[in-house]
Amino acid sequence: MIVADRRAIVTPWEHLRLPHEVDGSAGAFRAPLSTYILGMDNDYEDIQAWLALHKSPATQRAYRKEAERLILWAIVARGKALSSLTTKDATTIGHFCTDPRRASAGLDPRGHTRRRTGARLSTTSRRARSPMR
Repeated sequence: MIVADRRAIVTPWEHLRLPHEVDGSAGAFRAPLSTYILGMDNDYEDIQAWLALHKSPATQRAYRKEAERLILWAIVARGKALSSLTTKDATTIGHFCTDPRRASAGLDPRGHTRRRTGARLSTTSRRARSPMR
């Protein structure tokens, strides 16, 4: 997890405290307080309120896990608050969720590197070649 002092400390979701720059309190797409019906101050509080709407503990756990992944991806991979993610970010995380290894290596779904145009890498994944399958 991310903590304000940026040391590599794993923190449970319930104790997560995000640095102000990425906590969403000034998110690009945060509604003005005068029109914001939930009344939460940051992305973490928004997610907590959203999770509380679900009665099933199993649903809460599943949604919390995915929300935690999304908020951490926004901060670590995109360097921004969850409430500042754009459509381009959503497309990027879609590619990442489809194949995290390729996405983290900067590859698009066809195996082209995003860093250089025209470069083509092997479309066979390591997993497919692995004798451990």
